[in-house]
Amino acid sequence: MNKVFKTISGMFIIMLLAKVLGQAREVLLAWFYGTGTQASAFLTASQIPLNFFDMILGLAIVSAFVPVFNEYYQKEGETEANRFANNFIGVVLIISAALAAIGIIFSDFVIKVIASGFDTQTARLASNLLKIMFPSLIFTAVAYSYAGIVQSYGEFKLPAAMSIASNLVAILYFLVFNDIGGIFGLSVAMLIGWGLQLIILIPALIRFKYRFGLSFDFLHPGMKKVYKLALPILLSSWVQPLNVMINLYLASFIDGGNAVSYINYANKLYIIIVGVFAMSVTNLILPRLSRLFADNQTKESADVITSSLRAGILFIVPVMFLFLIFSYQIVEIVYMRGAFDSKSVYMTSTALFFYSFGMLGYGLQEILNKSFYSMQNSVVPMKNAFFTIVINIALSFLLYRQMGVGGLALSSAIASVFSAVNLTIQIKRKVKQIKLRDIISLLIKATVCAGVSCLISRVLYTFLISLYTPGFFVKFTVLALSVLFTFVIYIAGLLILRVKDFKNILKRGVDSD
Repeated sequence: MNKVFKTISGMFIIMLLAKVLGQAREVLLAWFYGTGTQASAFLTASQIPLNFFDMILGLAIVSAFVPVFNEYYQKEGETEANRFANNFIGVVLIISAALAAIGIIFSDFVIKVIASGFDTQTARLASNLLKIMFPSLIFTAVAYSYAGIVQSYGEFKLPAAMSIASNLVAILYFLVFNDIGGIFGLSVAMLIGWGLQLIILIPALIRFKYRFGLSFDFLHPGMKKVYKLALPILLSSWVQPLNVMINLYLASFIDGGNAVSYINYANKLYIIIVGVFAMSVTNLILPRLSRLFADNQTKESADVITSSLRAGILFIVPVMFLFLIFSYQIVEIVYMRGAFDSKSVYMTSTALFFYSFGMLGYGLQEILNKSFYSMQNSVVPMKNAFFTIVINIALSFLLYRQMGVGGLALSSAIASVFSAVNLTIQIKRKVKQIKLRDIISLLIKATVCAGVSCLISRVLYTFLISLYTPGFFVKFTVLALSVLFTFVIYIAGLLILRVKDFKNILKRGVDSD
């Protein structure tokens, strides 16, 4: 087994564990608080700092800081690279602290803008919780910067594990302290968890002999390079957080604001698998493609992009169909307990069903965006992001009145699909050696196999569930067997249609050495 596949596998497992723990945190939140006022207020307040970070700093740190840091390290040595990094982190610290302070001072206004449909009680609670959690912006910004340094030294698994610490803190709080501290204590626990994400990176930085320090030169030559790269990247990174914030705004008008909880719970399930896969691949192909394009190895670059998209299709398509066919059963098994009642299951599963149409688009657009960044082309993703945002806003306002939470989720899904299709067309124009015909052929075959396998599994599920009293254990076991049966039929279908076997796909995958 080659080194690249081992790295991707390790990252995938660690990130999947982090997502599973994050989902366990959401399950406990649903158990204790359901989809009522406290849950909606907390979910809104916890999303806002993260969305601010994603829109203003997040992707720019990964896609602008890391290349410049590596350029300094390669051309000017470790000392200059460290100086640039310390200056970058100092600037990021100032920006994030200023944003956090503004967010705390104007928390009432922020909630009023983002969740206008909340009643007075929910809005006041959300504002107070936001004051507690806005400093998480500082911890996250610095942690991402340190993670970029650690990744530049070749350590990928520890950055992938950062959120494990924060999720464990939240889970511990639910199990031990929730009856004492309530929803305010949970917000403090979340803030502590975000701080731990930063702390766990420090031993690795010490191991790599990184020299800690801070400077605040906004006009440092390295910062000028970052600004040039970062602006288009920042604009293109607004798609997902803006989509989330639009959904929060409109959901606050649905079902007394409880729809905020429905779409949040559904979105977490929607992202848990496809997001982990996309991040595992893109974190690895960005530096690899950057080197290939820098050396003008266009054919090799096209092979990496093609095989990455093929891997994404093979993995995501069956998962997408499973979520479409079993959306209600998945939500019921994961969330239905405690304060999370049958109405909450129905509404959340409705959102999950419509979100699922965008799974493949979400995964492929992540791969394609990183491919453009590796070419040092951030203009195409920026333009694509603008049109995607416009489409999502227009569809959200058009559909949410007729379809409620389903309309909001469907709007996001359609926007994701548009984004992926447009980026595919654009990258084919830039890299003509990409085998688009092979990608489309695989997409058709994977869709047929996944659709047939999921429909057969649904029939199997219905038959098996009718044989027993449908308690939790029975529902879980029957669903697990149906999912397993789906993948068996799916793989068999791919073999019948003469699609490359999984071993060969993984061997070639993102490693085309």
